[in-house]
Amino acid sequence: MAALSATSVDGEFLLMQGLTSSAKLTQGTSSENWAYSNTSTTLTLNGITYRTAYGKRSGGIVQQFTAVGREENNRCVFLGTFIHK
Repeated sequence: MAALSATSVDGEFLLMQGLTSSAKLTQGTSSENWAYSNTSTTLTLNGITYRTAYGKRSGGIVQQFTAVGREENNRCVFLGTFIHK
């Protein structure tokens, strides 16, 4: 299991010219425990596989990595940077 504490920003990121929206970006926090596995190029979190780029290692532990992938039946794109603390 992977323990994750995160801050996220959610909302509509794309507004088309001529359209208005009252939606606001919101920031929230979460704390989760997810099943995970990884390879040298992918990370699977909670059953969803993401492409990854890993940063430097210290003591055999990657200190940071970035993951990108599609979620929710390919309707949403996830991009996250994870930092070991």
